[in-house]
Amino acid sequence: MILEKKLLKTSQTHYNILYNYYNEDNMNNSNKKWYVYILRCENNSLYTGITTDVTKRFQQHISGKGAKYTKIYKPTKIEVVFIKENRSEASKEEIRIKKLTKLEKERLCKNTFNDILKTNN
Repeated sequence: MILEKKLLKTSQTHYNILYNYYNEDNMNNSNKKWYVYILRCENNSLYTGITTDVTKRFQQHISGKGAKYTKIYKPTKIEVVFIKENRSEASKEEIRIKKLTKLEKERLCKNTFNDILKTNN
């Protein structure tokens, strides 16, 4: 397994770390991993989406070429990224997250971050 660590500059003052996990099975396009991501927008709202390339998709959102919502409410940072095996699983997770209340989404982001901190210590 290969771990790729990317530092993303998401605004003038915010940096986020994105970890991409690869193994030999998903290095080619036919087995590409899908990601479910949650963005924090300038109005403090949370936007959820799916992609195969979080860095590229985030840049699209910032430049106004992403979703309609993020054209209006510019994203300021990536809150959390979840890795899924395929598009179907990513879409199901996206729908599940979009049904959550804002408070539940905030808890999801916080708990995921805390889990990462625990596993890295």
